[in-house]
Formats: sequence, structure tokens, C-alpha cells
Amino acid sequence: MEMILYRAAYFLPSFATQPGTFGLLVLPDGDTFATVEREWNGNQPFISCVPEGTYELLPAKSPRWGKTFLLHNPGLRVFPTAPSTEHEGDRWACLFHPANWPHELSGCIAVGEEATLVRGKLGVSYSQLNTERLLEKLFNAERPHTLRVERLSSSTKLEAIQ
Repeated sequence: MEMILYRAAYFLPSFATQPGTFGLLVLPDGDTFATVEREWNGNQPFISCVPEGTYELLPAKSPRWGKTFLLHNPGLRVFPTAPSTEHEGDRWACLFHPANWPHELSGCIAVGEEATLVRGKLGVSYSQLNTERLLEKLFNAERPHTLRVERLSSSTKLEAIQ
């Protein structure tokens, strides 16, 4: 299954109460999820959203989050686990897990029902429920899975995301 994450907005503190990256995750069956990530910080580990590109999704069991999927793209220096020969800027353990706001993430992706104000801060609603729904779809679907992350632009065909 190939999923596409269209990033629609990169907020910096001057535009919102907190920085963050918001988008729309589209599955091949047409199902969609709102997404939230940390803001872009030059692909720095644990404080930046992942770079745009295509990732292999690997099933994993996180000690904190349970069953999930990890992002993997060696060309973008994003690995499922810490590389044996770590270089500055390497990223690892970027995964899907529940979170409502960007500050609850460390380079991971959270899904929700919609991007909205949650307790007065811009975030995604119903993240726990929607994360469970997404992971159930991924674990029940035939593998392999990929995630393509791209910026939503004016040339993006709306039919592709509806």
C-alpha cells in the first residue's frame, strides 16, 4: 500500500501559538487522516519533521507505543533503529504514534480526525482513535507499505486527494 502525506502548512511561532507541520494523509482506499509533526528544523534528529521523500514502512513494536510502523529511507538518513555507525544528523525511530500537538512529537508523525484547536492550541483531534484505525488498516493490509511525503502545492490535483 502506498500512502501519500500532503503537507499543507508549516507554522512558525509568529503564525501560531507553537510551531508545527500539518498535512493530510491519503490512503489508496480514499480514507484520509489529518497529520501533525514538529516544524522543519533542517532534518535535525528529534526536533524536526522528516524530510520530503518516499519511505518504506516497517512493522515494529515500540516499548512506549506498542505495535506501530517505522519510517525507513537510508538516502534521507532516516533509519528504523540507531545505525551501528551513527553520523551527525542521522534519524531513527521515526514512527506513527498518538499525539495532539507538535510538541508531543520527537520527529514522528501523529494522525487525527482534523487539524483544529485542541484545548486552545493548534493540533489534531481524536489522535488515539485515529492512530488505532490507521495501524489496524496497515497491519491488516498486504505489505510492503510506503509513505510518500510531499508538499501540497497549487499544482497538486485535487482529485488525487479527494
